Amino acid sequence: MKPSFPTRVVRRAALAPSALCAIALATHADVPELALPGPHPVGWMDVSITGSAGDFVNGRVYYPALEAGNSTDPAVGAGPFPLASFIHGALVLPPDYDDLCGHIASHGWVLVSLGTSGTVQMESRHTKDLMHWLDDESQIDDSFFAGMVSAEHGWAAGGHSAGGGVLQRLVKKEPLITAAFALAPSFDPGDANGLPKYQGSLLVLVGDADTTTPPDEDAHPYFVAAQATRRRIYIEAEGMGHDGPTDTPLGIFGSDMPWSVSHRWNKRLPTALLYAEILGVEDAYTVLLGEHIDTQPFASIREADCASPALWTCSSLTAESTLAVGLAGAAGDEAFVMVSAHASTLETPFGTFGLDPVATTFLSVSDLDDRGWMELSAPLPSALSGHTFFLQGLRIGAGDAAFSATEAIALP
Repeated sequence: MKPSFPTRVVRRAALAPSALCAIALATHADVPELALPGPHPVGWMDVSITGSAGDFVNGRVYYPALEAGNSTDPAVGAGPFPLASFIHGALVLPPDYDDLCGHIASHGWVLVSLGTSGTVQMESRHTKDLMHWLDDESQIDDSFFAGMVSAEHGWAAGGHSAGGGVLQRLVKKEPLITAAFALAPSFDPGDANGLPKYQGSLLVLVGDADTTTPPDEDAHPYFVAAQATRRRIYIEAEGMGHDGPTDTPLGIFGSDMPWSVSHRWNKRLPTALLYAEILGVEDAYTVLLGEHIDTQPFASIREADCASPALWTCSSLTAESTLAVGLAGAAGDEAFVMVSAHASTLETPFGTFGLDPVATTFLSVSDLDDRGWMELSAPLPSALSGHTFFLQGLRIGAGDAAFSATEAIALP
């Protein structure tokens, strides 16, 4: 049975819906242009450790540094930073992903890239070993990486092609991973036993011109298998081939999209996921699902399935003095976007309602289509300058419901 909407808690009030646009304008400034390098120079270091099975494990660590280069001093004073890992595809190694991994590090992550090759089981174990080694090193006072890894954030992991197949197993073996990105991943149902139980967030990115891991055979079944996720996003980019994540075109995979464009896409979208899911900057969803994705090549398919709804706002690209506001839930959900002049804290069966019930109105009430998300545009009034407002979303599915986080926005 579909839960009924709490009309006793949320009711219409005098605040006009158009006021919401003014509310959200200031928040998008927190989302940088994620295709560009972040604020940190990037150092890198090749490491070799003894793994949990007594074997040698090789990797390459990318980290925010005082200056760019091999083994340059870490930027300890700017940290600590969230921890991430990356798993290479078949026949390629960390140096082939220096640009992608360094890009993520420049935005404030310590990332270790797997440098060994073997079975799915071995590579997932080695990746886990490297992450725990780096986390341990951060806690040793005289270590090179002392103080670099944050204990306040969840871990992230990503993989390309066969590395995406390894990621299926890694998310089962490492419960500290709360965000994962799979780039043109291979999919093997025999190794997918980690995906159905993975409860973090997942981005699957693929191109419809990929003949190595075709979307219908690999990437989309991969997405479908991850049924327990907090949030999962599937993006199938029109014309993209298989080699976008690597530093140079591999030249053996078909693509209708220029490699430079595909490469930019493969850096920008995983970084957006990490901002949204690890740092909590949910306005980064405008890059993943909203109209800001269209500053890149057109994404032919964008699907969301979010048990925990994601709410985002951004300055519209299509009209002046207009704001885009989006909410991601699941296909078939009822979706509500609400605004209030005052905040509150009220516990409900749907989670915490963060708006004042008396001063709340609906900006939008709609049913989500097969994409599982919606975005609307609304004009930006000038009469509310200097005020603070509050914004929240709600999704109601066939047997569950949940509020989004509440945003407090101070108008300049």
